[in-house]
Amino acid sequence: MIIEAKDGSSKTSCFTTLAANIVHKNINLKSGAVVILTPKAEDVYKIQKIVEALIDFPVLAIGGDESRDTKLGLFYPIIVAVPQQFLQFLENKMVSMEDIEMVIISKADLFSEATIQYHLKPIISSTYPSKTQYALFSNKNNSKKMIDCFVGYMKETILVQLGIDQVTLNVGAGIQKYPKSEIKNRRSQSFDENKNYKTVVQNSGLSDSPVIDTI
Repeated sequence: MIIEAKDGSSKTSCFTTLAANIVHKNINLKSGAVVILTPKAEDVYKIQKIVEALIDFPVLAIGGDESRDTKLGLFYPIIVAVPQQFLQFLENKMVSMEDIEMVIISKADLFSEATIQYHLKPIISSTYPSKTQYALFSNKNNSKKMIDCFVGYMKETILVQLGIDQVTLNVGAGIQKYPKSEIKNRRSQSFDENKNYKTVVQNSGLSDSPVIDTI
């Protein structure tokens, strides 16, 4: 799932609720279920507080500030981290991606190309696509490098764009985007012709009621 919506559209509330819901649905969790990656350390600690208000477990925060990072030793169903620090934990086998059900990327448009190439990409490569879902949240269109990072991992991706300019994204990542007229045409086709597409959404400004068209 890729959500591209302008600043102030409650994306943080959306993905923190999404993460908390995964934890609430898995009451017998014995290991981490969700990893949230964000480009700035300060956002790590803000997200940590929001998520901890939604679940009955502590959240593992890895932002690089030892005075604010969570100490290892307890059960943490949700991890919030910057990629650089998280990759170190992963390489040192201090955390595992084996049982992670969802990886959420916050402010995906703000990651530098170097961070995507040398930190984020190795993290995604360590996930298990058969059991892991991926969600990207950004304030504007994602870079090709960010989308390419998920080629082979995202399947039948849903793309939602609200209040920003539409662009055609890399179909190789499993993303299909159609104009509204094309979506209407596809609705008239059989399910068998459409089943490979989980389609994208009609862009509209957030000042009006968003119009979401899916197949």
